[in-house]
Amino acid sequence: MSVTFRSWFPLLVCCCLDSASVVVSGDISDGKDTGGTKSTKVKGVEFKHHRYAALQRTLRETAAMCPNITRLYDIGYSVRGRALTVMEITDNPGVHEPGEPEFRYVANIHGNEPRGRELMLHLTRYLCERYLAGDKRITTLIDNTRIHILTALNPDGYEVAAGPGSPEHENSVWSGRLNAMGIDLNRNFPDLNSQAYYNEKFGGDNHNFPIPAHFWYFNQVAPETKAMIKWSQDLPIVLSGHFHDGELLVNYPYQVTRQGYDLWGFLSAESRTPDDGMFRHLAQTYAVSHRTMTNPYTKPCRYQNFASQGGIANGASWFSVSGGLSDFLYLHTNSLDLAMELGCSKFPAEKDLEKEWHNNKESLLRFMEQIHIGIKGFVRDENCKPIEGAVIHVEGIDHDVTTARDGDYWKLVLPGYYTVTASAGSFTTTRECFLHYRNEAVRCDFILGTNTSVRCPDHTAEGGGRTRTGEETKTSSTVSPTPPTSVAKTTVAMTTTVLTEGYDVITPSQENKNKAEKSGRIKDIITPATPTNAPIKRFLRGFVYDVTCKPVEGAIVHVVGITLSVFTATDGYYWRLLTPGRYTVLAMGREFSTSRECAVDDRGTRCDFVLSPDPSIRCQRTPTDPPMETTTPYNGGTRTHYNAECCCSTTNNNALDNHLRI
Repeated sequence: MSVTFRSWFPLLVCCCLDSASVVVSGDISDGKDTGGTKSTKVKGVEFKHHRYAALQRTLRETAAMCPNITRLYDIGYSVRGRALTVMEITDNPGVHEPGEPEFRYVANIHGNEPRGRELMLHLTRYLCERYLAGDKRITTLIDNTRIHILTALNPDGYEVAAGPGSPEHENSVWSGRLNAMGIDLNRNFPDLNSQAYYNEKFGGDNHNFPIPAHFWYFNQVAPETKAMIKWSQDLPIVLSGHFHDGELLVNYPYQVTRQGYDLWGFLSAESRTPDDGMFRHLAQTYAVSHRTMTNPYTKPCRYQNFASQGGIANGASWFSVSGGLSDFLYLHTNSLDLAMELGCSKFPAEKDLEKEWHNNKESLLRFMEQIHIGIKGFVRDENCKPIEGAVIHVEGIDHDVTTARDGDYWKLVLPGYYTVTASAGSFTTTRECFLHYRNEAVRCDFILGTNTSVRCPDHTAEGGGRTRTGEETKTSSTVSPTPPTSVAKTTVAMTTTVLTEGYDVITPSQENKNKAEKSGRIKDIITPATPTNAPIKRFLRGFVYDVTCKPVEGAIVHVVGITLSVFTATDGYYWRLLTPGRYTVLAMGREFSTSRECAVDDRGTRCDFVLSPDPSIRCQRTPTDPPMETTTPYNGGTRTHYNAECCCSTTNNNALDNHLRI
């Protein structure tokens, strides 16, 4: 199967940016045969349900409006011959720029779930219009990301759902859900979980599992599924999301329990991936930005109140089912994929579509922006030629990624210190990479060969000041005499315990600051991420614990009235800068959420949280803990050492809040 690109001629396009008008041929005219070209003003997408012809016409209108940043292409066809049309949005359409990550949204997998379909039409038009208007946020996103948006994977099912007896009025669970062959597309992908769980227990590869031959011989594979698989194999997608209706939450892999699966969810149990912390961060990013998904006053769709657990859920803990898209992409490709359930009803009424757009717009954008965090870089040989298929292993995360055709790779991780290993053939190189607590990516390049001191020119065009060069990381290399049997055997035995054992934070002197400012290298003396118990004034800070007083990594801490939220580090620590005042603060974890009033004064405030159904439980440091900090002279300035050891206990004494004062 090959990807078919569409030129959409004869679309003679002439855009006038000042008036936002477009001159188009009769293909996008008002439907009247004028015998020539008609000049019309392109308007925003109407909030209504778009059948197949209207959907294709809307995509062409958007492409005509922004021809310099868009491209339409087909990845295949449905059973009834309807095109599976993708809109690509980037500053250089049709080209994978080395070092630029690729993002994807997929909608309408089930034909009777059209919220995502309509959202994608509005999102493509919104990105186009805001780019033409010079919106800095959108311009930065498009110039540094290659975005692919498939508005409908199941166009045949949608035509059934939107036809006579439409579930817009009946909200049928089954009408139009399946494709024209009667196949549920989100149960039709290869089940690779059993192999992954076996290797997890007995050893073996932990990534890029091949599709078993029996999948093609003993299963009825839909043409839409085949197109999706081929498309996923052809592109180096880093992050993706797909949409459903019928609930209100974001669920993340694994979607199959380690005990098996069934249709009715009787075997539901949490099944974490090695990237569980990152998945929860991504899910919480979408959920918190959504207008109603985490609102405690949102009425549950059914028997489970997902808003009380932060609007997210592990897929297998909800119900265990095989053949899903998210698990397949995670185990077969380098992509992290999440499923967004956008609403209780299956087929929303047209009058609700505008509200749905406003509910989801910020979530859609913030989720896309998460592709620019983590670790990324290039793997090259001694001659600076890219190495495709090199394995990237992050110590402590037992799920590797591989390099793309240009030798570039991306690994989405939470902030912290990481030992990263690149290996190909008999060569292995290891280096330490430090990701700051910021919305950025750290650049970690590798040279594989006998001479790893080679410096290769950087041909990437990194924009927006997002990416650090990685100059602060340390590099070490080893050459294995024989090809490694697995990445885990070739990595250096080093963990990230530095995050929880102690910290050395250098406070630069004013003289060093002045020198750095004059040399233009002020970034080089940026103080590392704030450690546990750092005495920062006017900061809200603290810890998030579970019911056993163990720290919770990746929990979300949200201040009511402030859009941006923060997430806890490995040791459960969080902080954010606030002006003095009283705030309502929510902490949300995997199963529970809690809130409290926190008063920020000039000295800063500590607010700890325990995620538990029992609000009386408290976790504290014992009075015998060693001193939190010591200060010593260092290089013309001072160096403060913070002790992060913590002894916790549980108690029902609410008066212990006084002990937490700083």
